[in-house]
Amino acid sequence: MGSAVRVSAIRAFWRGAHPPPSLLKRLEPVYYVFFTLVFIGPLFYGTASTALAEVATPHAVSLWGPSLALVGLLAAARWGAVQGPVVFSVPDVAWLLSAPLRRKDLVLWRLVRGLAAGAGGAAIVAGLVLVGVAGDHRGVAADRAAGFVVAIALLGVLGVAAASLVQGSRRWDTATRRAVWPAAAIAVALVAASAPGFALWSGPWGWALQPVASGGAWEPAVALLALLAAAAAGLALARRGAAPTERYVLRAEARGGAVAALYSFDARYARRSFTRVGGGPARTRRLRLPVPRSPGLAVAWRDAVAALRAPQRLGEALLLAAGGAVVCVADAEHTAAVAGGALAIFAGASRLLEPLRAETDSPDRGRLLLGSPLGRTLLRHAALPGAAVMAAAAVAAAGCAAAGALPRHGAAAALLVVAGTPAVTLCAALSSRRGGRLPPSVMAVASTDTSGMGGAIVVAWIAAWPVLGIALGTAPVSSVTRHGTAGLAQLLLLLATATATLAAALRWERFAP
Repeated sequence: MGSAVRVSAIRAFWRGAHPPPSLLKRLEPVYYVFFTLVFIGPLFYGTASTALAEVATPHAVSLWGPSLALVGLLAAARWGAVQGPVVFSVPDVAWLLSAPLRRKDLVLWRLVRGLAAGAGGAAIVAGLVLVGVAGDHRGVAADRAAGFVVAIALLGVLGVAAASLVQGSRRWDTATRRAVWPAAAIAVALVAASAPGFALWSGPWGWALQPVASGGAWEPAVALLALLAAAAAGLALARRGAAPTERYVLRAEARGGAVAALYSFDARYARRSFTRVGGGPARTRRLRLPVPRSPGLAVAWRDAVAALRAPQRLGEALLLAAGGAVVCVADAEHTAAVAGGALAIFAGASRLLEPLRAETDSPDRGRLLLGSPLGRTLLRHAALPGAAVMAAAAVAAAGCAAAGALPRHGAAAALLVVAGTPAVTLCAALSSRRGGRLPPSVMAVASTDTSGMGGAIVVAWIAAWPVLGIALGTAPVSSVTRHGTAGLAQLLLLLATATATLAAALRWERFAP
């Protein structure tokens, strides 16, 4: 009996021993989704359409779309470095993959489902973008709308196929890891060049947007994308199951650890589980910074050494901060864009706060070695990230001014963006000092709440500091853009007061959560 027959026979036996759910049971989720869309969807469609119409304009799609699609495509490919479309559990790896069965047959349907899920998820994103593009009475032709949905779905297939190749090959993994910085540079260049015609033909990330972002013929671009997606999917299917068992084991253990951590609301351990899988080879740099004589500079010295020994993390932080500042300054007239830029600045500061998180993991270490309260140590850990983020934002704002990309009241907006970075960094520090863990007190309140707001309490606790950081980075810039520079002094005073208050709150920390 051939191995392929044996796999089908085992599946038939399993279906007999464990009958699958009935057709009605399988259609139950579809019913719930249909019920939600029919009865609740219209209530939110108007608000969503108005909000998306301000952001997803045809000009914005042609300007920002190729860069965002490039970043999304690379992120989908890098997803294969930590998980990928084909993931087994630890028992499956131990028993199923070690059985004398053809691994290609075991992997086939999982990979097909992953490709279908990628196409479906991308099509949903395309539908949301179409709501914004067609909003404000602009409208989109039916053929272009259908072509756009198909093109974005093909881009999703391409991303999942790339993730499958990365998952199964160390060579593909290394290639995509090395492509991160060149891809980021290309994404920035596509926006800075302000040449939508070139960006839409620069690669599959631009081909997929031509049905709504190009006024000319878009069919050749979609045809090229279809050929590329079919070739990538065919290559992924041909090489399915070729990954060493070790790669499946690492992903299975990472997934098990992450799921267990999320059940206890420990996001830090979940992130560490995935980092151990997707991290590249460790390269220790022997950098010798002069040891400061003053004990007060010990924390800053340690943070500088940690940043220089992890240049990729430092580069990511500076790039996020600079990119967020560029978005806030160049597109200050749109509140949603400024909020997105403030979120990027918050993320950039968070990348440099790993020493602070390590301090909260072992609070007694700093108390014994440094002889200072925990809060004072955490505040010192926020100094270097704050300075780095402020410098990156200042350079980005100066670049926008030199390029003549400042909008109305752009100089005041740039000043507020730079002045708001310390407050945003402190919000990131206050969020990071919690260690990504949900305190038992919050969990007890949420679990014993009888008003039905337990989930909202947990979400509010998680999102409190990020939302405050985004608000502090967004509100002053939007205010000066809409109402002029008459209240500039008051806004600067507000940011200074918020920075001092947040610094006092961080210094007040006495025990690690």
